[in-house]
Amino acid sequence: MLVVPVSPTWATSVSGTLDPTFGGDGTVLADGSGSGKSDEAADVVVAPDGKIVAVGYSLVRPLGEEEGDQPDYDFVVARYNPDGSLDSTFGAGGVVQTTFGGTQSRDEAKAVALQPDGKIVVAGSTDRDLEDGSHFALARYNSDGSLDTTFGDGGLVVAQPSTFTIDAAEGMAIQENGRIVVVGSSDALAGGSDFDFAVMRFMPGGALDTSFGAGGKVLTSFNTGRSLDTAKAVAIQSNGRIVVAGISNAGGSDDFAVTRYNRDGTLDATFGTGGKVLTDLGGLHGVDRAGAVALQANGKIVVAGSGGGFSLVRYLRDGTLDPTFGTGGFVNTPLDGRPLAVAVQLDGRIVAAGVSWPAPFSTDYNFTLLRYNRNGTLNTSFGDGGKVTTDFSGSGSHDQLNALAIQPDGGIVAAGSSYSPGHQNDFALARYLP
Repeated sequence: MLVVPVSPTWATSVSGTLDPTFGGDGTVLADGSGSGKSDEAADVVVAPDGKIVAVGYSLVRPLGEEEGDQPDYDFVVARYNPDGSLDSTFGAGGVVQTTFGGTQSRDEAKAVALQPDGKIVVAGSTDRDLEDGSHFALARYNSDGSLDTTFGDGGLVVAQPSTFTIDAAEGMAIQENGRIVVVGSSDALAGGSDFDFAVMRFMPGGALDTSFGAGGKVLTSFNTGRSLDTAKAVAIQSNGRIVVAGISNAGGSDDFAVTRYNRDGTLDATFGTGGKVLTDLGGLHGVDRAGAVALQANGKIVVAGSGGGFSLVRYLRDGTLDPTFGTGGFVNTPLDGRPLAVAVQLDGRIVAAGVSWPAPFSTDYNFTLLRYNRNGTLNTSFGDGGKVTTDFSGSGSHDQLNALAIQPDGGIVAAGSSYSPGHQNDFALARYLP
């Protein structure tokens, strides 16, 4: 039997309550770059020592300043102590900012993973002053925040999934052999009218893994004609197969899209139809957008996204819908909002999280978490009937949760951004009791 340690404070608290040992009230707002300008956290991970690493991007120079007409964004990595304070042993006061070159480049970190040796791998995109479009971008940092010069070119890697010019990385996972899988989308025709799932695999040193796909790259389309297929998240199964979830749009209708690849990058023919599954949830105006994926211990696949509310779909190992979950494999919680992250707790319960607003067209956005039992019903012991919302900056603020991480002790860490009128976006983190 698995026993999760619970502190005395936690034992007497309602599950989903903000953890007062984190930031004093359970929340932390931080200027991710120290620039006083706009920052947003896109992903978060918890290290074995309890420190928290959040990554995203910072507006270094806004539109229209002297050096050019385009805004300039950099990768930002911030590390926090378990109590929510910035870790002064990391970078400059807990923060590292990284540019891929140029004074008008859009360098946006979207995903983070930790290696067993403590090094931090970050993936995202860069357009390097729009010289040759946008491409996948990776950086690896030592445990003190310095760039790892044994990785790529001085710690940085820029790579194109295709020969065309618009590539955007969204998710990343590290395999047990240290190889790095990055997923996103790539313009298949040039001109932005046809995008495919793009999957790239890199060796531990940053070179493309030529044993994967075509020279380290795989492009997957869900339709024979033009469509907008965007991979948003990736997870690695215990057998090494790669599960990728995202969105497919053909003819103006968005569907959940899931693929599974073998270790060599070929589509796994035992999953769905030729390795692909499309799921129409019947969302409002045909908008069903998957944004996150998580694997359960029994091999089932949970995908979260928007389909008329907070929507979850659970698939069996072969890609068919799991009839024991919700209604025929579907769960939809009517809510004005959308989930952008999903995680499975050690006890098998599922946390879906993102953003919600109190009424249609409201500009007041809040962090929102929902917890579900293993069968897809809301877990009413969590928060208020299964739901928790967190407002960082009062009425009219825009608080968007982008990422989740579950601590070994069960604590739930959420990361994103908070904006309030008259202020720029800041990194926003919250920690909840399990």
